[in-house]
Amino acid sequence: MIFLIEYNRSEGLIVTFRDFDDSRRREAEESRLEIELDLNRKGVDHEVVLLEASSKAALQRTHQRYFKSLHQLLISGSLEMSAASRQPGRLKGRIRIGADFDDLPEAVLAAFRGEGVRSSF
Repeated sequence: MIFLIEYNRSEGLIVTFRDFDDSRRREAEESRLEIELDLNRKGVDHEVVLLEASSKAALQRTHQRYFKSLHQLLISGSLEMSAASRQPGRLKGRIRIGADFDDLPEAVLAAFRGEGVRSSF
């Protein structure tokens, strides 16, 4: 499926939402162009996009910012973070650090200090 969205950024609202079967790609592209040209003539600053997804539900998952307010996005993001909160020791014994981890080659250290680096300015 192809989805056409005209989005008013300042209001955080979808102005136009249309879906097209994949076989109607050209029609979707022409519709997007027509909306863009009309908005440009009127001096309206809206975002117009064509997006592909298997369904509207899939589109809503992958492009939430068009369908949720900033407040809703912040809340859902904080819920996801708290659900995946840090558990100390969870990976104990599963991570290996190489014996040479702290060994930094002198050439790399010199580059960090800016030694031997030529500037083109």
